[in-house]
Amino acid sequence: MIPTCEEVMSTADSLPIRPVAIEAQWDGDTFGWRVWLAAVLPDGAGYRSRHLATFQDGGDIRLFNGKVPSWPEARAAALIGAEVAKRFAVPFFFPSPDFPEDDCPVWAERDRGYPCGRCGILLLQHDPCPWRGICYHCHLTFEKEGSQGRNKEDG
Repeated sequence: MIPTCEEVMSTADSLPIRPVAIEAQWDGDTFGWRVWLAAVLPDGAGYRSRHLATFQDGGDIRLFNGKVPSWPEARAAALIGAEVAKRFAVPFFFPSPDFPEDDCPVWAERDRGYPCGRCGILLLQHDPCPWRGICYHCHLTFEKEGSQGRNKEDG
């Protein structure tokens, strides 16, 4: 389900304090991918995230049906997140707006992130990660390119 801008704004307007940023992050499980939109609030010496909305538009069956990578939930989260950030005059942070990636830093850890070696999205991978230095999307692309190259050589 994709919430409306008005619903998210209403939730944001009820925040107890002014956020320092608005962020969007991918999360996935056996029910599929979704994008979480959150307000980043100051919390003593650090920050805490306050959930604003969840964006999900269908299960991962879309992957098998060839209806992705349009990722409409990401587009909606990016548009609405930018509007919320604009209302509060704070930055909007969405490190992977084009495809799911759950190894991206949150806003508070963005300075610890490093760019994917292929596409440049900001990563913060944790051990063990066999494709360290590139995002999972690029890893899959690299693997596919490699297997197609091997098939051509074999044929």
